[in-house]
Amino acid sequence: MAQYGKADYWEARYTKDPDPFDWYQSYASSPAMRDLIRRSVPSSGTILVPGCGSSRLSEDMLTDGYVNGIVSVDQSLTVINALEDRLKGQPSLQCTWWRRFAPARGPPAPLSQPSTAPSPLRAQSEL
Repeated sequence: MAQYGKADYWEARYTKDPDPFDWYQSYASSPAMRDLIRRSVPSSGTILVPGCGSSRLSEDMLTDGYVNGIVSVDQSLTVINALEDRLKGQPSLQCTWWRRFAPARGPPAPLSQPSTAPSPLRAQSEL
């Protein structure tokens, strides 16, 4: 049985299968989803995408004009690094990636040493 609530499950999944994946529908390829979001979410605000995983939702929305900031949060260091790599070379996209969030019971144990090099895409590396 899948262990969706466990960080180790997601680290293993994203290490084994690093390709982007959207659970419901892709923003870019679903006109109905894209139109619903356009009608419901103003492009002038900052948007939070909790548990972003490997979805392309954040970057597709940035490309579609949501450029005031999208904060994509995930507990998987592997998936956050992959998202940062996908956004390299796209300096016009303004996005902040957080390495992980702290669950109510306290911060998770470190998965690896955080990079010491500053990232223009990461305004805050740890919470």
